[in-house]
Amino acid sequence: MWAGGDSADNSSKPWQSYHTVYTNAKAGMDGVDQEKVQRVVYEMSKGSKYFENEERKEADMRQKVESMRARCAKLSAADISHHQKFV
Repeated sequence: MWAGGDSADNSSKPWQSYHTVYTNAKAGMDGVDQEKVQRVVYEMSKGSKYFENEERKEADMRQKVESMRARCAKLSAADISHHQKFV
């Protein structure tokens, strides 16, 4: 579950990149440790069909991003200026 940021940091704390809805806008939630909640939700979600599907979607998205970056790196200055005329 990609949330951006440093991937080395996410590998040591994978729950930080797991997208869960967390809000402390409820009564009594002001002092709750958000990282602990994310870690518990992540650990409890492992192995579920939803979790596996989200992991698959995340891997697909990362592959698409890498493909786009590779295509972008291959563009020449002439290609970029040519396509800017049409935008």
